[in-house]
Amino acid sequence: MGKSRNVSPFMIVPLLAFWGLRWGIAGVFLSVTVMVILTVVCARFDNLRGIAVVLSADGQIGGSIE
Repeated sequence: MGKSRNVSPFMIVPLLAFWGLRWGIAGVFLSVTVMVILTVVCARFDNLRGIAVVLSADGQIGGSIE
C-alpha cells in the first residue's frame, strides 16, 4: 500500500516504531494505513500540504483518491 500511495519508506520506519510502542502489535500492522490516511488528509488542506510532501516518497502528492 505504501508504494502504490507514494509513501516514503524513510517515514514508515519511525512511524512503525512509534505506533508499535503506542499500540503494540496492532500498531505495527496499522502504521502504514495510518500514515496513508494522514498523507491523504494533509494533501487536501493547503496549510497542511507541506506535511503531505514530507511524508511522500518523491515530493509529489496526487490530487485524486482512488
